[in-house]
Amino acid sequence: MDMEVDQLKVTSTTPPADSGFYKIDETTMGVVGDLKFRHPKTGAMSSALTVTTTSAQGVGSVLPMVGGKFAPTQADLLRLFPLPTHRVIADPWTVNIAGATKPAGATITVEAAADEYGGSVIRIDLPSGLSNAAVTLPINPDVTGAYPKALPEVCFRLAASDWAPLTRFYAKLGDATLANCKLWVIIDDSGGGKSQYGLWNGPHPARWNGMYRTLRANPFAQVSSVGTMPWDENTPEAEIRAISFTVSTSAAVTLRLSRVYSPEWDRGALVHISDGGYQFFRDNALPYFLDRGWPGVVSRLANTDANYTKDEQWPDFVAAGWDVCQHIAQGGSQNNASTTPAQIEQALHDFKRLAQKLKVNNPGNYLFSQFLGNAGRYTGVDIAGVLRAHGIQSSRGVCSDAEYGIDPWDSKFTSTGSLEPQPHGFIPKLGRYNRWQYATGDDATPELRDNYALSRTKRQVAITAASKSVGIIYSHRVLPYDGTNPLTGNVGLNLFRDYIADCDDRFKSGALIPLSITQLDGLTYNRPGDVYVRWDGEWVSRTTGKIVI
Repeated sequence: MDMEVDQLKVTSTTPPADSGFYKIDETTMGVVGDLKFRHPKTGAMSSALTVTTTSAQGVGSVLPMVGGKFAPTQADLLRLFPLPTHRVIADPWTVNIAGATKPAGATITVEAAADEYGGSVIRIDLPSGLSNAAVTLPINPDVTGAYPKALPEVCFRLAASDWAPLTRFYAKLGDATLANCKLWVIIDDSGGGKSQYGLWNGPHPARWNGMYRTLRANPFAQVSSVGTMPWDENTPEAEIRAISFTVSTSAAVTLRLSRVYSPEWDRGALVHISDGGYQFFRDNALPYFLDRGWPGVVSRLANTDANYTKDEQWPDFVAAGWDVCQHIAQGGSQNNASTTPAQIEQALHDFKRLAQKLKVNNPGNYLFSQFLGNAGRYTGVDIAGVLRAHGIQSSRGVCSDAEYGIDPWDSKFTSTGSLEPQPHGFIPKLGRYNRWQYATGDDATPELRDNYALSRTKRQVAITAASKSVGIIYSHRVLPYDGTNPLTGNVGLNLFRDYIADCDDRFKSGALIPLSITQLDGLTYNRPGDVYVRWDGEWVSRTTGKIVI
């Protein structure tokens, strides 16, 4: 129902002559069916009325409410989040191959690729010895004369015969001459050569060389602006008339560009994490979520601390529909380069026993994890494999993952944008074991950490809603401002109150839906039915294995 409306026009009975409306009684808010209504002037209650409500978003977007609280079933969530559309930005049918520009010795053709969407790709053969050379592909307008518009998440689906000879690889999207564009450094030849995707001479080359991979980018993090190109939460669509790659090569390389696209969902989703499960969060913040029926995630170290939520109160999170997940650590210390698989496994089992004692067993205990300090380190290069063997299906990294082909601790990996407000994506940029997040409490002073209007948290919420993407936001302690508190990493009561009010407004309009991580994975990697998200981030058919979106 349209949650902003507290009065309904009643047409199934004759209203009083002096008012065409009955006010909904607070005890029946959110219930669709036989309702009683309170007259706004006399206070008299009506007889039972059968009422059907609809949303301004359409019948298919009615929020499932029980007793005034959000109460979605899995079927409700699949209805609220149907499969996304992939906006075509560039592919073999939209690019003007004849009008492309390329360095001497390079060729651009179209060839068959049976396993890629549409069955054809753009092949770009690059000679050895290129230095800062450009390959530019103009985009044709559609039959109406319009050019594609990208949303704040852009996916480059491509393959390289061998990534190592590509010592520089930049990607650009913008106007026809690229005088106004955004530029992403995929491979940086400075400092010995590094990549934000971990593909440049990383420890898992077999997952990259000769394989089609989807590189996800957005205009908020690890991006450079060239000229003027409005593309942010206030202008979430950007017209694209050309794409370009800037390359340097130490040997001949073949690139195959399958397509460039923007995922478009019906609405955004927000996952809130209580990082550490502190008493100050349980007392001052959890009630906001409980009152609304909003789920979330709370993490817990497998040790004790006086600042944690009291043992007997941990079931409160489960009652509120929250995932309770493990904050993986060695006692109270972060994992490090000498941590062994046996130590990680012991930590996992210690948490399972603690979860049983606290009576917080739920799916989130075993499907999602977080590393203390995001330090997912150990003596090998596949910590995700250790987690996977114990049933953990996704993680807030930083975490090496042999299946995805990434080791964020490798010297060739670089990442400077993970803490910026940005779309975190229904499908994470670096795979399901390396979810990025935004931490509240990073504003500069205690005053700012209690002021939502001036906070970066407000921008994160706005970006999430405007891009119809996922925002993962976490908080530590939520406590009163006193001139010294909240310290860095924590937030004040006023900021959190206004944060909830902002989210509430967006929720009522159907623009932003709170989820837990297990619910989020249930819409993507673990989505029921034939179509789901494969390990590499593409939507495929379980029956055929083919890309379907």
